Amino acid sequence: MTDTTDAVDSAVNLGKTAWDIIKDGKPVASAKSSICNAIPKGSKPGDLAGWKNFSGTWPIKTVNGFGMTMVDIEMAWSFWGKGALKEKAGVFVNDFTVYAKKCDLEWTSNATIAASVQGTPMNVGSHDKPIFSIMLLVTATYGGFLDTFHKTWRVRACGDGKLIRK
Repeated sequence: MTDTTDAVDSAVNLGKTAWDIIKDGKPVASAKSSICNAIPKGSKPGDLAGWKNFSGTWPIKTVNGFGMTMVDIEMAWSFWGKGALKEKAGVFVNDFTVYAKKCDLEWTSNATIAASVQGTPMNVGSHDKPIFSIMLLVTATYGGFLDTFHKTWRVRACGDGKLIRK
């Protein structure tokens, strides 16, 4: 890297572009290690420093008319942010993943959840203070034979440590 512009113009995802999280009602073991990132193209592991880990969860739950919980899933997300190049502006994202921490389904229920990278890494900051980010679309189909739900979340990990989920 020769200057900040090089880093801004060349942030790439060197990780996966899609993975299953829950398939046929069962968590996929490899989902936890399936990652994407927004790092400078051509950088080596020692080029970035200052990484901090960020993580959290969100629930997916359905209750039937009798008050019984039919689907109880706890989604988890994790990534490393605040990684920066020496003497250059900009913070990056590494090892961003979304996976199922818990998946409890009643025998009449099922769930399928997958993640896919949406677009390419982008700067959500300014030219002077770039904040690189990468977005996943997390799509879910879950429920039982009487009611099935389809939901998509846009989940963006940002180099400054923020997670934006819509």
